[in-house]
Amino acid sequence: IFVEDDNNFAPEWITPTIVRINIPENISWVDDNVTIFTLRGQDRDGLEVSGNLRYVLDLTDADLQQGFFSVDQLTGDVSTTGRNLSFATQPVHTFSVLLYDSGFPVLRASEPTRFRISVLDVNDGIPTFAQSQYSAAVSEGANGGTAVIRMQAFDTDAPGSLNAEITYTLTGDSRFVINAQTGQVRVATPAAGEAIGLDYE
Repeated sequence: IFVEDDNNFAPEWITPTIVRINIPENISWVDDNVTIFTLRGQDRDGLEVSGNLRYVLDLTDADLQQGFFSVDQLTGDVSTTGRNLSFATQPVHTFSVLLYDSGFPVLRASEPTRFRISVLDVNDGIPTFAQSQYSAAVSEGANGGTAVIRMQAFDTDAPGSLNAEITYTLTGDSRFVINAQTGQVRVATPAAGEAIGLDYE
């Protein structure tokens, strides 16, 4: 006579059921599949009854349908998929993972593990001038402080972030100065007793 144990207990989580992780937006540049967290569960029925636990993405989540993250059903490793993350277009991703046993009938943990992934901005945008060349005319008798031209540049990093801030510098001609924040170029104000040196010839 063989007495078979029923699958009495639903699996339970060992790891927290709410997981918050910060990852840089360029994480996929390192490797297509980067493990960002490993889930762990247990089952009081034991392996003889419940079999291996299975970690399954809740595919009703919109984030998962976009394919940014995956989970290994046997190991519980949650990983990136190689799709490029972007702080500018989607700074936060949320999704859930379900926990099942392999007994009969199959039982599921009472609640999922919920992930909130915050994507951190990376300084990957290269500042670019609005024009490839600038030209301006100024009178040879212009006083110091006279406005000449305003430079303008853009950065593709997240607007308002430190990575998107642009600083202007001017090299090669001490007769002009530039405002580091606005890009406004002006005639330099000479020291007392000195001439600016804006000669036509």
